[in-house]
Amino acid sequence: MQIVSQWIVIIIALACSIVMFLLIKPFLLSGTGTFGPTILQAQSPGPAIIALVAALTAGTCLACIVSRLLSTRDVLLHEVGIKLPTSLSLDPAHSKASTRGSSTSLLILGIGLGWTALQLESVQTVIISGSLGWLAAEGVGWGILLLFMSVVVLRFGGQFVTPMLDDDGQEDDWAMSTPALKMAASGACVLPVVWLIAQSPMKGQVIVATIIGSIAAWFVGRMIAPTVQPVLLFASVCVFGALGQWVAGMWLPEDPNVMVAAGTLPHIVLPLPIDYAAGALIGIPIGLSWSNGFLEKDDATNQAAAA
Repeated sequence: MQIVSQWIVIIIALACSIVMFLLIKPFLLSGTGTFGPTILQAQSPGPAIIALVAALTAGTCLACIVSRLLSTRDVLLHEVGIKLPTSLSLDPAHSKASTRGSSTSLLILGIGLGWTALQLESVQTVIISGSLGWLAAEGVGWGILLLFMSVVVLRFGGQFVTPMLDDDGQEDDWAMSTPALKMAASGACVLPVVWLIAQSPMKGQVIVATIIGSIAAWFVGRMIAPTVQPVLLFASVCVFGALGQWVAGMWLPEDPNVMVAAGTLPHIVLPLPIDYAAGALIGIPIGLSWSNGFLEKDDATNQAAAA
């Protein structure tokens, strides 16, 4: 019954996430009358930005609520009838359940955002009638938005991961420490994965590429900066994606229509900012879940050996 309660919360939240992001789709009409693919180059950028920010704000609140519901003792223990003494009450902000809840809540938002991204036009629309410079700027904007979201979820929903402590027995600051910068730098790992996997501008393929790239970025970040929360990683995936797109775009010919028609666009150009955002929100929580599972198994093995 405990598992059933959690899945009910997840399914309801997932439905809300998908509907919430689909509601902004009408605001993303491009100059050609098609849906998407960018916010800043929509027919009406102002309403598009307002709609997106409103949806992400509501989504962040939803993520905090879901994280709390998945980690509080009412969801975890009510169905099995376990009553804990007050002194042993779970703190949702610092429990292992909280790490699972926080990552799951962002995963739910990522699936909703990715569902909408699948229905938008590909980068070819921007290459033909838009600006890659504005596209790169939008990627940085997505990074700022994801940074805000992850900070709020960390503060009110709970930790993303139970970090290893440094040599002084302290947890490094997620923003103002050397490990935090290493974690942010690991976001660059998304680019070689995208280059390898994104062989065409098909939406499904580019989103899968950004998801796998974000998983790779998380594992690299976890190895080189295990003492910090991965808050900056969500933003850096989007920023490095925008940087890679901007640099690759500089090498395009003055008339890129030939490359569009021939399907020879650089692979790094293919994912859109919304694709990188969805990939980060899906891929990093998946990596978190896998790594947490490995760590918990190691803890259980060590405890058994000590006994």
